Amino acid sequence: CAEKKYEMALGYVKESLALNREQGRVGDAGQQMRFLARLALSQDRPDRTVRLFTAATLFSDRDCTLPPDDPAMNERALDAARESIGEHRYEHERAMALAMSWNQAVSWALAD
Repeated sequence: CAEKKYEMALGYVKESLALNREQGRVGDAGQQMRFLARLALSQDRPDRTVRLFTAATLFSDRDCTLPPDDPAMNERALDAARESIGEHRYEHERAMALAMSWNQAVSWALAD
């Protein structure tokens, strides 16, 4: 991401997310979903950003083996996405994410 090679970063994060699902590492998967959310925002996909961030919160209380990510960076990205899509769409995307199970959320994140 620092080199702005977003497609390459996206592939690596999705590969890692799939491995974490196979290993049952839910907390790490949540963190990777937040990373995917920030990538989605950089690709001008604020609706996806909101859904990924929301889905990631479902797993935030789980153990994570990765170093913590920056909550302020995540909050800024989520705020930008919310402003971009408006309150109604924001609430819709949140509701869709909250209705997903862990496996559904990971499958959805990997499908796109």
